[in-house]
Amino acid sequence: MSGSHRHAGFIEVQIELHPDRPCIELERSTDVRWSSTSGSVSKVLLLLDVILEVLADFSEACGQSKLEADALLQQNQNNTFLFLLVTFSKLFETSDFATKGLQSSTLSVMDYIGLIEILKSRFSTFRDNSGGDFDKVLKLTEEMMIKHDISNWDVSASQQQKLPIKLADSVVTTSLGKTSSIKSDSDQRQLWNNILDRQITELNSRFQEDTYGIMQAAASFSKESQTCGLKEQLKTTCDHYAISIEDAEFTVFIQQLSRKMNVGKSDFFFIMSVLDSCPDDIFPNINSLLRFIVTLPMTSCSVERLFSTTTRIKNCLHTSMTSARLNHFSLLSFERELTDTLDYDEIITIFNSKPRRLRLVMEVTPYDTSTKVPAVP
Repeated sequence: MSGSHRHAGFIEVQIELHPDRPCIELERSTDVRWSSTSGSVSKVLLLLDVILEVLADFSEACGQSKLEADALLQQNQNNTFLFLLVTFSKLFETSDFATKGLQSSTLSVMDYIGLIEILKSRFSTFRDNSGGDFDKVLKLTEEMMIKHDISNWDVSASQQQKLPIKLADSVVTTSLGKTSSIKSDSDQRQLWNNILDRQITELNSRFQEDTYGIMQAAASFSKESQTCGLKEQLKTTCDHYAISIEDAEFTVFIQQLSRKMNVGKSDFFFIMSVLDSCPDDIFPNINSLLRFIVTLPMTSCSVERLFSTTTRIKNCLHTSMTSARLNHFSLLSFERELTDTLDYDEIITIFNSKPRRLRLVMEVTPYDTSTKVPAVP
C-alpha cells in the first residue's frame, strides 16, 4: 500500500466502504519499538475488509502487482491468518499497558514490578482458559470468516512431513522449517498454547523474582513507593554486593530523609538526589549501596532513546561530521535538562574574557516586516 498508485486505491476503497469515519493509515512495524507492532496489528484488524478489497482489485491487474496481490490474498483469506491476527491483537492489547508503563517516567519502581507481575498472571489466565479468552478469540475468528466469506482453514501443504533420519531417536518438541497445517479447533488450541507458552517463558526469563532486587532496593529510597523505608527490600542487593547495613544506620538515614521531605528542602523523586543527601562519612554503607543502584541501569529505554537521538543528529545531510563533533552534539542533546538551564550570556562573557581572536556575539536578527527577510545587521 506504500506506492502512490496503490495508496490512492487504498484511500479510495476506504472512503467507499467507511464514509462515516476518517481515513486510517497502516503502520509499519519496527523492531525497535514494541508498541509499533501492536499498532500495526490493530490497524490491520480494523482495516481488513479494505485490505482484502484492494488486493482483489490489484489481483485483476497484470505484472508484479498481480503476483504480489494474489500471493497476499492466498495467505490472508484463511482461518489461520484470521486466528493469528485476532490472537496477537488481544495479546498486544494486554501487554500495551506494561509496555507504556515501563517507558513512563512518573511511575515508581514498585509500580513497574506490579505491571510485569500482572502481565504474567494475565497470560497464565489466557493459557489455562479460566476466563474463556480462547473461546472469545475463536468466536471472533468465526465471525470474521463469515463476514469476509472465508472458508479455507490453512494454505500449508496437506501432506504429512517426515522426520529426518538423524532425528529418528530424538523427541522434537517444536517444528523446524515449515509448520504443520491447522485443520480443526484443537489445532488452534495447540497453537494458542504454544504462543502463550513462549510469551510466559520469555517474561519469566527476563523478569525473574531474584532480578527485582536492585529495583526493590531503589524503591525503598523512593518517596513515591509504598515500600519506602522498608529495610527488607535491601536484602537481595546487599547480599549480592556484600554490603552490611545495620538497622540503626538505615533507620537514622530514613528519618533524616523523611524530615527533608516534610520541610520541602529537596525533591527525592530521583535516586541521584537521595545519593546527594547521603554523606559517605556518616552513612558509608548506604552511600555505597546507592552508588551501585545509580550505576546499574534497570531499563534500556533511555539507552534506546540515545541511539535514536544519535541517528537524528548524524543523518544523510551530516555525513561529513567528525566523531568529536558528533560526541559533543550528542552529549548536549542527552543532557537537555541541564543545557536548558544554562545562561548563554554568561557563557559568552566568559568566552570573550579570554584572549582570543574569535569573538562571540549573541543577538536576535531583526526582520523586515514588509519583505519577511532578515535585515542585514
